[in-house]
Amino acid sequence: MMTRFNVRWATLITFIALLLGCWYWYQYRPQKISEECAQFTTVATAANLADNENQSSGDAFLKVSDQFQKACIDAGGVANFKNALDAGQGYNETE
Repeated sequence: MMTRFNVRWATLITFIALLLGCWYWYQYRPQKISEECAQFTTVATAANLADNENQSSGDAFLKVSDQFQKACIDAGGVANFKNALDAGQGYNETE
């Protein structure tokens, strides 16, 4: 009787741990990466826009900004994206 009780608790705890792990990996983590990349892209594109040589039309600027953010997300976050850029890898190579 006691071992059956322990097996039930172990099964319940394992199931809850798996659910929490799936939630973290598929919901929480991608949302945090997306938020970090959006903030990084905003800062980077604002600095780029401040330079008069890089002025462009609104549509072109938004397209480049969107591609930059998608590449950051595909790289797995800001830290990985910065490392890829520092290593000389272009944003098209991260897709």
